[in-house]
Amino acid sequence: MYHQPGYLYLSAEHQSTPDEMMAFRILEYVVNIMASHLRQGHPKLPMVLPLVLYHGNSSPYPYSNEIWACFENPELAKKWALSTFQLIDLTVQSNEEIYKHGCALGMEYFFKHQRSKKSAVFWVEKLLMEGKLTRIREEIGFKYIIDLVKYNLYSCGNKADPEELEKLLSLWKRVYSTNRGGNDDIRRTTRS
Repeated sequence: MYHQPGYLYLSAEHQSTPDEMMAFRILEYVVNIMASHLRQGHPKLPMVLPLVLYHGNSSPYPYSNEIWACFENPELAKKWALSTFQLIDLTVQSNEEIYKHGCALGMEYFFKHQRSKKSAVFWVEKLLMEGKLTRIREEIGFKYIIDLVKYNLYSCGNKADPEELEKLLSLWKRVYSTNRGGNDDIRRTTRS
């Protein structure tokens, strides 16, 4: 294609009954062909040309062949669906930038630093001392913070290290002593 080697698939389908979701079905076929092509070891996607040969009773074919017609709101779908995906690249964002992301900051912060050699205690303590988890606790709830700590223990630390867990529990108790049962909640979630 265009004076370069490549692959071109023709996806041919015959249809004897109208199908309002035909455009979506064809999209599924196209994606499946592309996935199969990649599984065969090819590094790039092939061109796939879909063709539907309609020979039903209703004439002309009563539905759109555009994928947008399959959505509840076609105009909104044209703007947002099946377009370039949004990328938040945490590897190039500073902590200060991440801090501006509202309640997503805890999750993003832990994702950013999960490969660090520093302990789970270090990252949790940093967020606690800067008041970042306090805001999350007030806006989302204590359970979300426990889930963040659990994620941190599994990904950044060693969940089997009792000393690491005790350091986190001690730190947690100092900062959130007003939450009764918080340490028990952390112990329970890290053992599950």
